Amino acid sequence: MLGTDRTAKRVTLASLLDDEAGELMSQRDLEYDTLIIAIGSTTAFFGVQGAQENSLSLDAVDQAELFRKRLIAACIRAEYRAPEPQPASAANAGPRQPRIQVAIVGGSATGVLAKLDGLATNRLGQLIVPRTLQTETDDNIFALGDCAACPWPGGEKEGRNVPPRAQAASAGKFPAVV
Repeated sequence: MLGTDRTAKRVTLASLLDDEAGELMSQRDLEYDTLIIAIGSTTAFFGVQGAQENSLSLDAVDQAELFRKRLIAACIRAEYRAPEPQPASAANAGPRQPRIQVAIVGGSATGVLAKLDGLATNRLGQLIVPRTLQTETDDNIFALGDCAACPWPGGEKEGRNVPPRAQAASAGKFPAVV
């Protein structure tokens, strides 16, 4: 996303590039009635032991492609009950039963939000939203997840916000985010 024009209710998207064929889609504008912004950030492991070694980040297209390929392979193995590959250290334990477990966690917001047409951001670059998740400056633009600075229920006076994690968005009670 390159930018927004709130008056025209339009979002400008960057060109979509392919490693092999070059440009798949040129830069384009999309009109909207209601815009939901749910931009994530780069991966932060916050010192959690083993997190970096045992997870896939989705910070770049090649990482997303690796995730996609692994997820498809896991689905095929589960569908056809093919044994999952295992490390050499576990070879004596016998084949494991196929299963799929995917956990997705978030990080913090990105700086691109401050460049959007007059939308208010905090010092972390998150869009400032009330409990309805509508941006302060435009009732037709919602923000959720990493990119939203939403007040913690009961913590408004202290300036406390819901932590910038994707799971905060899924815990919302508002029909706009369902």
